[in-house]
Amino acid sequence: MELQSIVYIVAIVFMVLWILFLTVGIAILWKIFDEIRNAPQRLEEKISEIFESKVMGIVTAVGIPLVGVIAKKIKDKMGRNDEE
Repeated sequence: MELQSIVYIVAIVFMVLWILFLTVGIAILWKIFDEIRNAPQRLEEKISEIFESKVMGIVTAVGIPLVGVIAKKIKDKMGRNDEE
């Protein structure tokens, strides 16, 4: 093999590798751009999920005993009305 052929083969290999690296780099940059562009929407969804789960926990923690107290008061009033 001549020196010229070896140089051409090395140049073709490096060119193919450069094209592959460039393609992968563009794909990575596109993915990063997409993540940055969609970050506010995802953050908003996460915050609303956390808020809804916390609110439902609070409503459940307060609501169940409150229903019991209200039912007891209604029962007491019904009992007093029957006695009169």
